[in-house]
Amino acid sequence: MKGLSTLSSYLWSESEEGLALEKELEKKLVALAHLLREEFAKMRPYLTDEAANAHARRFAAEILVPVVQEACRAGGWSGDDCPDRVEKWNQARLAALLTYEEEQDFIAALVQRHGWDTRGFLIALKTYHAEWKKNGKGDFSTFLREKALP
Repeated sequence: MKGLSTLSSYLWSESEEGLALEKELEKKLVALAHLLREEFAKMRPYLTDEAANAHARRFAAEILVPVVQEACRAGGWSGDDCPDRVEKWNQARLAALLTYEEEQDFIAALVQRHGWDTRGFLIALKTYHAEWKKNGKGDFSTFLREKALP
């Protein structure tokens, strides 16, 4: 599961070189998402939703997209294979990237410990989520850690 690229919906490299370029791009995007998160943390007490969205759009246009475009040129990706459009990048997408990055080791350990295949993992996840919605406290990730990895 760790080798699954968060960009797989865009990039489908099959060569080792292509996969290495995807992984490198993913690392750069995660670093940029962390940078944006740090900027937001500094601005937090004075940051409105409107200002945060505007800042994220500017960040994507001026910093993130040029990095993606360079990686796409290096990988020979173009058109729909390259996530280089500003409108594809927003706060939600960057947050999802960070969440995946932060949780991937936990999810891989969970799958390995229980010996689940993809279907088994999804069934277990649905069961745990239903239990959490019924009587769980806190966020689902914490609940899952407590229940599935005692």
